[in-house]
Amino acid sequence: MLKPAGIVLITTPNALRLGSRLRLLRGQNVFANLESLCFGDPYSVHFREYSLNEVVKLLQWGGFRVIVQQSAYLYPVSGIKKMLKRAVEKISPSLAGNLFVVGIK
Repeated sequence: MLKPAGIVLITTPNALRLGSRLRLLRGQNVFANLESLCFGDPYSVHFREYSLNEVVKLLQWGGFRVIVQQSAYLYPVSGIKKMLKRAVEKISPSLAGNLFVVGIK
């Protein structure tokens, strides 16, 4: 629940991130493994991941005006991994690992 002119900030894994696409190409499932889903903490996995367009659409359907929408790597890393992630963000931002969306009511 938000007060009038309240702001919502959403971050979530990007369903279309490069890592997920590579796992699919290797024939691996991109969703949480069965053990985590069946026996793990129910709040430790994402049951559904979203694309940037889907998160934007959900906010708009909820009556929000989207003021920021981007794909990025939001968690710090170092070394070669950091360089690779920065390259992905520059070359094809839609492949980045996380979604960052801000809406105002």
